[in-house]
Amino acid sequence: MKNDPNTMSSSDDDSSVASPKKKTESLTLLLFLVLAACWMIVIASGNLPVPIGKEEMRIIQKRRQRTRNSDSDDSGVDVDSKIIHKIRNKTIHSSNNNNKNKQHNDDEIKPTVGAISIPPSKMKVHYHELWNHTTSTIDIPDEYQNPFDILVVDGTNGNRRRPLTSLEILQNVLHGTKYRAEFEAVEAYMMDETNSGGNGVPVPKCLLPDLKATQELSNRIVQARNERQQQRQRQRRRRRHGTNPQQQRQQQRRWEWQNDELLLPLPILNVGFPKVGSTTMGDYFACIGLKCTNHQQQGEDMFERLSNGTNILDKSRPQVYSQPDYSHGIGYYPQISLLDELHEVAPDSTFVFQFRPIADWIRSTGQWYNMLQRFGLFEMPGLVLTPEQRTKRTQLMADYPILGRTPKQSGTRNDKKSEPEHDNGLTGLQQAKWWCGHVLHIREYVSEYPSHALIELDLYDSNGTASYLYDLFQADTDAHYYASKHETADEGATPTTTLKQCWGESNKSSERGKRAKAAKNKTNQKEPKRND
Repeated sequence: MKNDPNTMSSSDDDSSVASPKKKTESLTLLLFLVLAACWMIVIASGNLPVPIGKEEMRIIQKRRQRTRNSDSDDSGVDVDSKIIHKIRNKTIHSSNNNNKNKQHNDDEIKPTVGAISIPPSKMKVHYHELWNHTTSTIDIPDEYQNPFDILVVDGTNGNRRRPLTSLEILQNVLHGTKYRAEFEAVEAYMMDETNSGGNGVPVPKCLLPDLKATQELSNRIVQARNERQQQRQRQRRRRRHGTNPQQQRQQQRRWEWQNDELLLPLPILNVGFPKVGSTTMGDYFACIGLKCTNHQQQGEDMFERLSNGTNILDKSRPQVYSQPDYSHGIGYYPQISLLDELHEVAPDSTFVFQFRPIADWIRSTGQWYNMLQRFGLFEMPGLVLTPEQRTKRTQLMADYPILGRTPKQSGTRNDKKSEPEHDNGLTGLQQAKWWCGHVLHIREYVSEYPSHALIELDLYDSNGTASYLYDLFQADTDAHYYASKHETADEGATPTTTLKQCWGESNKSSERGKRAKAAKNKTNQKEPKRND
């Protein structure tokens, strides 16, 4: 059979057409396989788009109501899309909670590898119970070394480290080389004070208030207050635009000072010693309108709440703790033993430390209901007793059990004269070193945890202390008083003169009371009978 040339050409044309078609099918199959592989990778990585359910839509609708006046934020991204993205991310993270290898940003502060963070209030054994009173040292277990799960930058080498706990700081103060010269200066000063009345040796820094730091803090507060007042004036001008006079008057009457209007955060804690103006401090803060625990020593109650696992601060939430210490039994000083526990519940509280001449403080404690002898019975971090004093303390506790218990623990009334006297009190040098160590402890703690502000004041400098306290606190409370008495006054306005002189008023009142009582007794004396 002869080959037909027309047939041959037709078959060649079909083969030439079929070849591109097969190539297209192969490419399609290859593309499908690639897409399928990508899809499998997405599924394996867990990054599938999460469908929005009814609960998510309900949240979106609520948030849309809050942002109904703005279709987009400043960056131009649609608000609803950001809400959806946030909900989806939350859903994805909640489905991957079991993944222990979470990725962190490079800037994020990571906890120490292998560290377990247990808050101070949840510890089975608390820091003050770990303190060795014989050696004045502390050995903290690994699980208690970073209670707040943070790292700080070391100023010496720039490396990250865990912050020291309160009693670790105290241990370094007592045994480190940094303050060895300071304690030697205290010894020399007290020896000179005993021999020649303290005329030749300068007063060590730890026995004097750091008024320079207080002045710098006061300047920052005044500057921040002025900036806030300017900002309020700008906001008031914008708010008044487009409102009628009646609305303006309503906005002016809405002025109500709140506690968070204070530029220094609450609560305010007196971290100093007893017999250093704690009553004067409490009366001052009560005078400017703050809720104060004046004449209520909270130390024993704070330790009891800690042992019960509750918040160590008073449930009535006072704004000022003017005397948190309690000088009975073994001594209860939260400002020494419970700084970490206080930081846990009030991480930005304000510390106030009042100073008076050390010789006056020693004399005052010696004349106040055997307080000097009660100091010798304390079991407190930072208070270093001699071996003889510790032996005698143990013997006294065995002979007179009431000495180791507070009136609340023994069931007796709080009678300071009922405690038996003894001769195991502190020496003047021991008291001075205890004071110095506590001052350095507080300063180092605030340096380690800068969320706290420390205010150091001179109790005997009435004018200077009143000026500092006015700039730090009373200017805000006087502004509230001024605005509440003058409804037409502008918000943030401050009076031109101080409305109340609160600092030292308790001392003045007591002096006036004594004079009035003496005058009354004089008038009540019987006049001699006249012979008619």
